[in-house]
Amino acid sequence: MADFLVALADFDLCRGWEALGHANLFAFIRSELGLSPAPTYWRQEAARLLQRFPDLEGPLRHGKLCLTTMAELAKVLTAENREAVLPRFLGISTREAKEIVAELQPREAPATRTMVTRVPGVALVSTAAAACGSVAATLEASPRHPPQTDISQPALSPPAPTGAPPSQLWAPKVDFGGVVAPVARRDEIEPLSADRSRIHVNVSRHFTRKLEAAR
Repeated sequence: MADFLVALADFDLCRGWEALGHANLFAFIRSELGLSPAPTYWRQEAARLLQRFPDLEGPLRHGKLCLTTMAELAKVLTAENREAVLPRFLGISTREAKEIVAELQPREAPATRTMVTRVPGVALVSTAAAACGSVAATLEASPRHPPQTDISQPALSPPAPTGAPPSQLWAPKVDFGGVVAPVARRDEIEPLSADRSRIHVNVSRHFTRKLEAAR
């Protein structure tokens, strides 16, 4: 991986992707290497971090930095804060790196998640459809959307009772054909700042440590 990232940094510096007909490094990695967006982003950011700080090749080769922690480090490392920031990223996990980034670049207004739950007797409408002026009555009256008693439509899971644990919650996945299927949410803790994280609500870092201990 170290050899690859060093070569990728040089390749990007000389704009090798342009000679091959790509708009940028991201497009080259996605098209030529067939990687998904997240791994593509990690490699791009790590390569460009090596362009700015070539001496990071040493910690990378010795295992003190990995691909994902370098992508996080790239968000906050500057020539001015290097002495204070870089040592904090050596030998840590991606999760810990994200916490440091959240501490250094706290988000005052984190993005919110909209959860849609099923109400008995009312058709589900996607956010996009609602924005276009569609309403539940229109969907129910349309011949393209037969009643939910029709066996040709996939059955929906019943709504979770009030106070149900997170494992029982679900969010609908709606495609443009009107098919609604329950999708299980994966438990995630996303750091927002030095002492705040998000599960579906904002909690303190102390809370996340207690939750990890409980798990």
